Amino acid sequence: MGVSAELLASWEKESENAAAESLRGHSSKFAETQIEFVVNFWKAYCAPRQKVKFGAFMKQLRKAWKKTDWVMTCPSRKTVEDMLLANGVRQPQSQQPKTPHTDRVKQFFPNAQVLLDGKEVEVIYKGQAYYVTIEFCKDVAAGATTGLAVGETERYELVKKALAEHQAQFGDPLATLTDNGPANRPLEIELGRNEKLVIRGWPYHPQTRGHIENEFSLFEKKVSRIVIKGETDQEIVLSIVDVVARMYLRLRNQIPRCGVCPMTPEKLMHFTPSALESENAYRVLATERDKRREQQEHALKISAEKADLIDSVVKEHQLQGDGLLLKQRLRHVELETIKEAERRFAVASRRDTFDPSKRKMAYFCRIALNVQQERDQARRQEVARKRYGLEQKAKREREKRERELAYRAEEQQLKKQPYEVLFESFENYRVLPPGFRQHTSFWRPLVDDAIEAIKRHRHARRRQELIDRARQMILAQPQASRELRYEFIDHVETRMLELGINVAKSVTPK
Repeated sequence: MGVSAELLASWEKESENAAAESLRGHSSKFAETQIEFVVNFWKAYCAPRQKVKFGAFMKQLRKAWKKTDWVMTCPSRKTVEDMLLANGVRQPQSQQPKTPHTDRVKQFFPNAQVLLDGKEVEVIYKGQAYYVTIEFCKDVAAGATTGLAVGETERYELVKKALAEHQAQFGDPLATLTDNGPANRPLEIELGRNEKLVIRGWPYHPQTRGHIENEFSLFEKKVSRIVIKGETDQEIVLSIVDVVARMYLRLRNQIPRCGVCPMTPEKLMHFTPSALESENAYRVLATERDKRREQQEHALKISAEKADLIDSVVKEHQLQGDGLLLKQRLRHVELETIKEAERRFAVASRRDTFDPSKRKMAYFCRIALNVQQERDQARRQEVARKRYGLEQKAKREREKRERELAYRAEEQQLKKQPYEVLFESFENYRVLPPGFRQHTSFWRPLVDDAIEAIKRHRHARRRQELIDRARQMILAQPQASRELRYEFIDHVETRMLELGINVAKSVTPK
């Protein structure tokens, strides 16, 4: 459309640079001084504290923000987090996905399924609070609480003690139902070696442990808060809680199950099933476990490429563990992250100091999750840095300085060689169609700039030399017709006279 190739190239380059640097949310409404205020306030807030709660920090930041003379409100918590991430003073916090729910527990005959769970109890003595944990073992079918253990915290020894008390009275149950607490995992491994069924409940799913949770609520109603009077220490507190809990359990097991049935839970626990009933119940429970596993495999949404990669890693490094659980944990992990985790595991496993017990899927899964967290944090920090980083101010100042230097260089070039600017304007004038040459004015400012640069020279001889040089360059172009060249020269000379420069007229051919 009459635009020179050099001008079009410059426009295209500017648009590419703008597209490369563009970022959603880049145009922040917060100034550099406000971002610097948030960063400095965070550093001053964290200096005297060992542990910082971000909610408390935001409360103090809003109070300090109100004392400033800024009109806009304090930034939101997400924006403040991005500001801190951008300047490298805080790391992002990752969140673990929740586990889906499952169906409620089915009931069979007594001693087929037992529930294990713990409850923290508060004991007050002389105004000081002590906290102990009570571990119950309850049968699902009979409703009897058959095991009890008391300790400071819910540990593996406490769970094992409660289950051992049940086993000592009624034998081994067919299946043990536990929650996902860390104290139950060693017990699951120990029972799995003896080919015992261990079914873990889903988090945030009360139906799985509803029977034993009811016992805890009844215990709180019957016993209420425990207040100790007299001299005591931690061991005395544990013994008193143990006596009170056993008293409650004896009374609870002697209460009939309903008004129609005279049988009590204690009498029902002495029921002895036949071998056929035990075998059928065991088969149904095992089928239920396999069915749940098949449902989990069917519901697992993972690409074929990622599944093949995980299988190859397990086979290559001979990892031990549950393959389905590994795929569930890595379903949101990127392929490049899994490859990087494999490289790190391969390097660590080839060392002489590597522990062979770590050749498990759980160990590899933790490496992959750590790598994915590092990659996610780096991406988020980079995005936040581009949005709210204080180095953007320095970058803009540097770009402004570069533009000023380029403008000065252009001025110096125009001062020394104004005839080249006239020649450039002639090239733009030449490519225009005949009907647009007199009406299109994008080439006219170049002519005026060159004439102003010539006008600044004091000596008329030097001005005439520059004009003659430009005239020779224009006339020496064979690509344009002679009439077009003289037409442009006449326009330049007319414009010079209008701007107050007297020059020697060129001879225009007739």
